[in-house]
Amino acid sequence: MKTYGHLEYEDNGVLSRFRVTEMQPHAATLFKRMFPRIRPYDAVPFALTATDEIARDLDWFMHRFPMEVTGAATSAIAQGLLRLDEREENALKIMQLGADVAHGAFRDGEAPFPYQAQAAALCLSQGALLLADDVGLGKTVSAMALQAQG
Repeated sequence: MKTYGHLEYEDNGVLSRFRVTEMQPHAATLFKRMFPRIRPYDAVPFALTATDEIARDLDWFMHRFPMEVTGAATSAIAQGLLRLDEREENALKIMQLGADVAHGAFRDGEAPFPYQAQAAALCLSQGALLLADDVGLGKTVSAMALQAQG
């Protein structure tokens, strides 16, 4: 099978990153478009911080442009994809089943609406959430529900 480059994985205990040490010119042009942190005029080798999202994008790219991949890089990509799948499954469960909030942080008879509790649970499960609810829908109450859960 024809390959278009070579991918390695480095982890020095402080920083984990993927390194592309060789790449055919036409594939490198498309690679730079897909990974905007690599400037258009940069030459190989390319380095990318090893995040789960980068692992997913590398996996997508390598389905279209196969590369020679070290065992460590294959393992890092597979682990990143598994973590992303778990996060997606957790988010889907919360969206489908709703969420419970510890009501001790609220006055008696007061509780967040289900969508506010859902936002808090999503933030906890994902580690972050950009809450862009419309004005007056209770973003502050969602944040209080997050504090009550976390």
